[in-house]
Amino acid sequence: MEKVFNKLLRLEKRIGEVIFKDLFRDLFACLIFQESLEAQSSAEFLEWTSANIIDVANEYSSENNLLDSDFIQRMGKIFDTEKFRILMQRLLVDYILMLFRIFAHANYRLVLEDNPLNRFLFEKYSCAFKTIPGVRWIKERSLLHKIVCILLQNLSVFYLSLNRGIKIFGKKKKFKVMREALWGLYGIGGYYMHDDFVVDGNKIKADDLVLFSRGYPSEEGRLKGYKDLRKSPYSYFNMKTLPVSLRSFCFRIIPKYMFFAGLALFGNIKDKNFSLYSTLFFNYYVNSLPYEKIFSNYEVGCELAHNAFSYSHVPEAIVCQNYGVKYYFYNWSDLSIDIAKYHISYPACDKYFLWGRAQIKNIVTENNVCEPIGYLFKKFIMEIKNKRDKVLADMNINKKGKIISFFDESFGGKIKMTEGSFINFWETILKFAKENAENTILVKPKGADRWTTMSDCGRKRFEELKSILKNMNHVYIVDDIRWSFVECIGIADVVVTQGMTSSAGIAIISGIEGLYFDEVHYNHPFSMALKDIAVFDSQEKFLNVLNKIVKENKSVLKDIPNDLIRSLDEYDDDLGIERLRDILVNSN
Repeated sequence: MEKVFNKLLRLEKRIGEVIFKDLFRDLFACLIFQESLEAQSSAEFLEWTSANIIDVANEYSSENNLLDSDFIQRMGKIFDTEKFRILMQRLLVDYILMLFRIFAHANYRLVLEDNPLNRFLFEKYSCAFKTIPGVRWIKERSLLHKIVCILLQNLSVFYLSLNRGIKIFGKKKKFKVMREALWGLYGIGGYYMHDDFVVDGNKIKADDLVLFSRGYPSEEGRLKGYKDLRKSPYSYFNMKTLPVSLRSFCFRIIPKYMFFAGLALFGNIKDKNFSLYSTLFFNYYVNSLPYEKIFSNYEVGCELAHNAFSYSHVPEAIVCQNYGVKYYFYNWSDLSIDIAKYHISYPACDKYFLWGRAQIKNIVTENNVCEPIGYLFKKFIMEIKNKRDKVLADMNINKKGKIISFFDESFGGKIKMTEGSFINFWETILKFAKENAENTILVKPKGADRWTTMSDCGRKRFEELKSILKNMNHVYIVDDIRWSFVECIGIADVVVTQGMTSSAGIAIISGIEGLYFDEVHYNHPFSMALKDIAVFDSQEKFLNVLNKIVKENKSVLKDIPNDLIRSLDEYDDDLGIERLRDILVNSN
């Protein structure tokens, strides 16, 4: 039944997308329908977009007075929020990035509506990269088409509200914390990386937490979380199956979404940015209506959310605000790398919980939402350190000498890491392993299916390297689904990270030796301060220091100033998770 249900949802989505593309002419849908691009972006493109995308969005917004436009002001009054300004900023950033990525890779003529935004971006891209993208321009919608668009959006709101029925009676179920199921609960994530990690049985009990799914997931990782959720004792719901309450439908959806929002669009029907306003409203209600249904059925104190990378979080935050529900982000990776700020631009949350102040500079926001509380999972790392022998036995690792954990990284697409740097990292692991048979080496892959995106030559070499390492009796390639980074860091004497990614930093703030092998030169607070001390772009220098740590008991930690460590992790204790629990409980 679940498979049938999932197929019906995809069919429903497909029908909806056709309508939105051909009649609504939603700006995002027009791009999504043309091509999906996963090729490695050039270094020039990555650096330019990282440095300029937000400025381009702000320039267009400022020139057109979008944040104080009649439409944004009306929507703010309708939904009693200032966050439509944030939604406009974030929507522009995501649209520009998507359009520029297609400009950079498309080998055909992209079909675009001839409106001021698209013309502005066409000129910006042409000037920045000295090339003219292939575009076939189509006429902007007529007045009649715009009227039909508004009426169809009202019809869409009506359908999306009632497509899972209407709830007339029944009390709302009450919980302190709501959280999306992402990781799973059983046989996965080691001891701690489970969807219920906030539950301690004291401040937050099992009955205080409700977990949810956004439907029947197609992604393997989330499918595991969904299936575990179904057989767990935790309360849970599937967002796609919830009915709307009669009260919400009559007193919120009809007046706010259909009548007043429709009037706001009609009032701006001759505005040159009508397509942008229409797109903003469409992307608002598609993401906000599921939350209207949640609060038709549940009463919660707060949501511990995770999707800061998506503009869809802004509509969710607006609905949470309307219902008096706190909407929090927590960050479980290092945000200190000065790259791709657009990914975490304009968070609409009430609070964004970070490790330390070094991460704040990379979050683009007009609001004071960032709050350093220390590294959340340091307590878990320390617990693993204290029961190291038991964890090694559970992981079937026969320890000898020192334990060195290597963490590789993703490559291609929207990041600077390349296939070549990925292969070289594995080559470096093999070279070290051959010279250190008396020690234990762990390799924690970030994704088991990485090889599927590689070139034939790269895939062949990666499989050779992996095969050789697997056959060494002192090397363990860790099951990245079964065991988390917490175990692989906690049991290690040294942690090595490809690039400037999180694992080495987590080790350092947890009192474990940590090294970075960064060939692509990411900008991180440690990059210059610890160059050739803990951060290396040369295999020779890196292996020289690693061998001194392993064979001569050299300590890199002693060379790292405490204030530099505190910039990454605000507190020298391991109470970050306790601070988070206190905040969640006090939200109710």
